[in-house]
Amino acid sequence: MAMCRVASAILLLLPLLLSTYKLAYAANIPRKVHAAAAQPKGITVEGKLVFPPDGPTPAKMKLLLAVDGGQPRAGFPKADGTFVFHDVPPGTHLLDVSVIGLVYPQIRIEAAPSGQVIGTYAEDPLRVVAYPLTIMPTMRAQYFDEQPPFNLMSLLKSPYGLMAAFMLFGIFVLPKMKMDPESEEYKELMSGLSGNKARPALRASGSGNRRD
Repeated sequence: MAMCRVASAILLLLPLLLSTYKLAYAANIPRKVHAAAAQPKGITVEGKLVFPPDGPTPAKMKLLLAVDGGQPRAGFPKADGTFVFHDVPPGTHLLDVSVIGLVYPQIRIEAAPSGQVIGTYAEDPLRVVAYPLTIMPTMRAQYFDEQPPFNLMSLLKSPYGLMAAFMLFGIFVLPKMKMDPESEEYKELMSGLSGNKARPALRASGSGNRRD
């Protein structure tokens, strides 16, 4: 009889226990949702890339955000150069711009828990970047050394230029300087040379006659 009374009492109390558990569970759900909503959200980092009209378009640019203590993030600017990074945790981060043809400075981002964002140049922390971050290229990228323009004088002064000049001189100038054997100038020159050779012989013969 006692066991029957205990079983009947448990059956009577079981609906009451189930209703109490349901009420406690329902009351606990809003608390969890409220606690999740109260957690601070990430910080939004905004900026704009300035690019020359004759340079690469934003479609060829890529943004790399090295998050402090987290995974790096990649982003792409819009057609006007603006970009946004959402849910950035508080801390110190580094922002790089990857593009062919232009060199952009590295930006150090200080994201405070209050939501304030301060950008400075990584190479010069004293220079502050206006927010929204306005990033301008520092120079155009040069992947090869520029060759000097062609200079004729430098070519002529080189050993190869001197050799070429002597060869041209021997080919075109020396043949014109040679005299034709049939020309009058050549005959006069040869006759003059033969006359100069005959005079010492005459002088020698005259001196022999005088001795006799």
